[in-house]
Amino acid sequence: MNSGYYPKQYFKDLWKTISNGNAWTGELKNKAKDGTYYWVDSAIIPIKNRKRFITGFLSLRILINEQKKLEETKNIYLKTIEDMLFTVSHEIRKPITTCQGLLGLMKDSMPATKEEYDEDINRLISVATEFDSYSRKLNEYLENNLKIVLQ
Repeated sequence: MNSGYYPKQYFKDLWKTISNGNAWTGELKNKAKDGTYYWVDSAIIPIKNRKRFITGFLSLRILINEQKKLEETKNIYLKTIEDMLFTVSHEIRKPITTCQGLLGLMKDSMPATKEEYDEDINRLISVATEFDSYSRKLNEYLENNLKIVLQ
C-alpha cells in the first residue's frame, strides 16, 4: 500500500486509527507491481470477533484515477489563471497607467515648446511599445499554458 508518496506518519496515523477499532477513510496513491501508480478512495474497517478483538480488516477501494487527473488539470488551469492575473495587474497595467498620466499632463498643460511636445509624444510611443510587448508576451504565455491545460 505504501507507494512512497506519503510521509511515514500518514501510515502510522492510519494504523493507529484502525488498530483502535475505528474505521479509516481517505484517498491513497498506490503503486502497482508493474511500477505504475494509481489512486483509490479507500475505507478500511476493522473486523472484530464476539469479544470485540480485532481479527482482521476489510478494505473497500474505488479506483479514482480519472477524478485525480481532472483535479490535477484543474489545478494547472487555476495556476495559469493566477499567473495571468498577476501579469495583467503588474505588467500590463503599468504602461496603461503611464499613458493615462502623460495624456492627463498633456491635456492640462500643453508643452511650451515643440521639443517638449516631441518628448511627451516619444514617451507615449515608448509606453505604447512596452504595452504591446507585454500583451504579446501574455498572449504567447496563455497559448502555451492553455495547450498544457487542454491536453
